[in-house]
Amino acid sequence: MSTVTESGTRSSSQKRIGALILAILGVVALVVAIVYLSTGHHILRTSASAVVGVVLLAAAWWVGFRKSGK
Repeated sequence: MSTVTESGTRSSSQKRIGALILAILGVVALVVAIVYLSTGHHILRTSASAVVGVVLLAAAWWVGFRKSGK
């Protein structure tokens, strides 16, 4: 079974699944940042977790709303 459609792009269900996975990981990273902040961990751990969360959420948005190249 191929993951590529006739036009050479991924199916919308695969894009949706990829975006969902990225969004879930982004939310988890933001929750970890909040936990680090509330427990008084080092500010670099908090910042890194928050940045990773925002980047993953941005990637999820980009994958989810990107139009096909053609």
